[in-house]
Amino acid sequence: MATEATPDLVEPEVLIPDEAPPGAADEMPTDDPTTIPPEEPAAASAAEDAEPEPAPPPPPPKRTMVDILRDQLADKEKQLHDYIAAYKDAKRDMDERMARTKRDREKVIDRDRKQLVGSLLEVLDNLDRSIAAMADSAGIDGLRMVHRQFSDVLVGFGVERMSAMGTLFDAKLHEAIGVVPAHGGQRDQEIMHVDRAGYLFKGELLRPARVVIASAP
Repeated sequence: MATEATPDLVEPEVLIPDEAPPGAADEMPTDDPTTIPPEEPAAASAAEDAEPEPAPPPPPPKRTMVDILRDQLADKEKQLHDYIAAYKDAKRDMDERMARTKRDREKVIDRDRKQLVGSLLEVLDNLDRSIAAMADSAGIDGLRMVHRQFSDVLVGFGVERMSAMGTLFDAKLHEAIGVVPAHGGQRDQEIMHVDRAGYLFKGELLRPARVVIASAP
C-alpha cells in the first residue's frame, strides 16, 4: 500500500519595516487628539486679567409653619379692611341717596302745600275784612275765634304773617298801591296803611303785602 507524501509546511515571511532615521519622529505630523497645543501668551494674560465670577446668592431661608400662618393672617386682615372700606363707601352712598330722595320729596310736598295755602289766603282775607266791618257787632268774638283757628292751621303748614305797618317799604316784600304825603314824624317810604296782609312760607315770600306808603318832600 503506497503511503501519501506530506507536503512541507512553509512559514510565512514577516516583513520588518526599516528603522526610521534619527529625527524623523520629530518631523512627522501627529493626529493624536490628546496632544495639547501650547497656550499663547496673549490668551493667558487675558485669562489672568478677567474678573472672577460672582458667587451665587445664598438660598432663601426655609419658611416655617409660623411664617406661613403669619402671611395668611396678614392677607385676611387686608381683606377685612377692604370689606370694611367697601361697606362704608356703600353706606355713605346709600345715606346720600336717601337724603337726596328725602329732600326731593319734601320739595314736592312744600310745592303742593304752597299752592294749597296760597289759595286759602283769600279766605283769611275775607275774615279780616269781616272783622274790620263788624268791629262793634255782638258776634265779633266768634268771628275772631274762627280767624285765630284758621291762622293756626296755616302756621302749622309753615305760613307766617308779615308785620308791615310802620316799617319802610321793601320792593321784595311789599306792593305799593298808593302814596300819601308824610306828616308829623313820618319817614319817607314808611308804610302808612296795609290793604292786604303779606305772608311768608317757610321763610320765603308767599304773597307780598299791598300797602300805602308816605312820601316826604
